[in-house]
Amino acid sequence: MEKILGVVFGSLLLVGLNSCISNPEATQADYDRGTPESLCMHYLTTDGLNIYRPYSRRAIVKRNIDCTPYVAMARLSYERERAMWNDLYGAVGSLSNSGTTTQSNSSNSFKRQEVNGQTKICYYQTLGGVKAYNTTATTLCPMSYPY
Repeated sequence: MEKILGVVFGSLLLVGLNSCISNPEATQADYDRGTPESLCMHYLTTDGLNIYRPYSRRAIVKRNIDCTPYVAMARLSYERERAMWNDLYGAVGSLSNSGTTTQSNSSNSFKRQEVNGQTKICYYQTLGGVKAYNTTATTLCPMSYPY
């Protein structure tokens, strides 16, 4: 039930935020002038719900930019940011648990990945065993199993 409410709320939020872009043509023109590094890093490190992500994707496709050289840098940036958020969640969780220890996310953690053509398969160790998540080859695997 919580996932359904999250999807509904996220969809409404996305529609609401999408209306915040007052001039899509001007926004696209700004992204079209971006450097290959900034466009690729933006596309590779932002969430799929980010309202500006399609603009960077269109600029990359239009200019035929190869983002392969930036994948390792994007992975490092993503892991650094993920670690910061995990530390923050742990600190907040330890405050709210009033002395109890928090369980790490190791039961739902990223294990390995494989690239097969245009598809990337991300494997996770969960309580139910190893689970796989498919995504496009150019995106990063989430740090934990997304379902």
